[in-house]
Amino acid sequence: MGTCSSKTRVVVASPTPAAANSGSANAVKTEETAAFSPDDTLPLEADDDSCEKEASSPVRPDEVSPIKNDEEDVEVSLERGIDEPIVVSLVTEDSKDYDVILWDRQPAANSTVIRAFLALSDNSISFKEQDVSGAPDIPDHASKLVTYLSPAIECQGKCIFECVAILKFLCRTYPTKYGKYYPEDDIEKVTTIDWLCDYMNTGILAQLPKAVFPTLGLQSNAGDAAAMVMTKPFTKQSQEAACDYILETLKSKYVAVFLENTTYLLSNQPTIADYRFAPMINFIKVGCIIPQRLQKYYDDMTRLPGFKRACQPAVQFTSPHWKRL
Repeated sequence: MGTCSSKTRVVVASPTPAAANSGSANAVKTEETAAFSPDDTLPLEADDDSCEKEASSPVRPDEVSPIKNDEEDVEVSLERGIDEPIVVSLVTEDSKDYDVILWDRQPAANSTVIRAFLALSDNSISFKEQDVSGAPDIPDHASKLVTYLSPAIECQGKCIFECVAILKFLCRTYPTKYGKYYPEDDIEKVTTIDWLCDYMNTGILAQLPKAVFPTLGLQSNAGDAAAMVMTKPFTKQSQEAACDYILETLKSKYVAVFLENTTYLLSNQPTIADYRFAPMINFIKVGCIIPQRLQKYYDDMTRLPGFKRACQPAVQFTSPHWKRL
């Protein structure tokens, strides 16, 4: 299991494409394995009438271009059934070369959040990334991977889940590289960051699956109209209501307040709140034509080290479904 040192590297384990397709127990070769299901389910084909305007040839998840780093090309296979669990390696042959292990899925929104933040190190903290998919459920490590969700990281013998918790952990563990994005010596600023993250998690981001998952072919959450037989005919109306809420919140809060006088969210320097929110804009654009000020904000984020490249898989997957004038 990786131990932290001055040179930090990030890795995820992945089966071969053949093993992923077969779903065999040998899909991931490890000393120990653990299973969990992603919070971002892989996309299926989108319904033709789920979005006002879609590209004629939408990008399938297995066509998403892999992220590459300076050390080697990363080849990933995203082909798997919607109900197949992810199985993650806790110890692999090459994990000794890395200090942090990142488990994620390339096109997924929440995975993009952590990938983009890690990329801020501008290669001084290097990472290798591969998707994990296709292996069977092995429950032996349920006590360790307690949420069965991705993204997740392991560092210094700890397993960390949930985007905001991971972002804060990285800031505290590597303060020289990430500390300024969550400056705990400034109580007023971190309090603002905290409530911004809470607000987006319980507001826009809570409505986002209902608004865009049916269009993207993603599995709907329990209780959503698209997830129940009796309410499935009302999926489009449910999406429209969620999109209306998101767009109104973007205009009345994000544009009119959070970005009124600053480059980033209530700050002229980016914080973890920006990294929690900005990558999600690629998915928001599936349901809404975003305000011009929000597009300017996203463009400013792409000028930060590694951000644009980290978002590439999400852009490639969502952009055929973006609503346009």
